[in-house]
Amino acid sequence: MNAHAFEVLPEVHADADGLGEDLRLAIADIVVALHENPWNGEPRYRFVYRNDPREGAAGSTLVLAIGPRHATAAYAQAVGRLIRREAAKRSPGARRRRR
Repeated sequence: MNAHAFEVLPEVHADADGLGEDLRLAIADIVVALHENPWNGEPRYRFVYRNDPREGAAGSTLVLAIGPRHATAAYAQAVGRLIRREAAKRSPGARRRRR
């Protein structure tokens, strides 16, 4: 079993809730596969995630968005979510909470 961290953004759960049951089950399988192999790809769905560090052994996997393969909206969602996440880390309130 790999010792890397695995996180799914809360918004991704909402993405999954908007999909049919078959897709949600397939996505659950993908998440399990990502635990085993953080570079796992999925040809049928846009399953957007980021590994850190980007080179070498993954220390953590962050799932950013999911959606149908035929649309690229998942990429736009992922970018927006990353921007908000990074901004929250840099906000003065976030710094105070970390201390």
